[in-house]
Amino acid sequence: MARKFPLQTHEGLGLLPILLENLQRKAKELSCEQVTLVAAGRDQVNLFGRYGFAVEDSDMGRFAMKVGKGIPMERDV
Repeated sequence: MARKFPLQTHEGLGLLPILLENLQRKAKELSCEQVTLVAAGRDQVNLFGRYGFAVEDSDMGRFAMKVGKGIPMERDV
């Protein structure tokens, strides 16, 4: 199978949507306003963007996009 992302070393199990649904549900239970994750690389920004995450509007978010690593992304709960 061809890799979808440069850092992908194994075939995925398709669990990301389930993980993110559970994360959203737990965040609501805890009355969180946002969920934040860190994309390992720039190629994951589009992946997490499909699930409603956006690069954090901050100096760190902009810097991380320039270097292409450790990109903070957030989504409202």
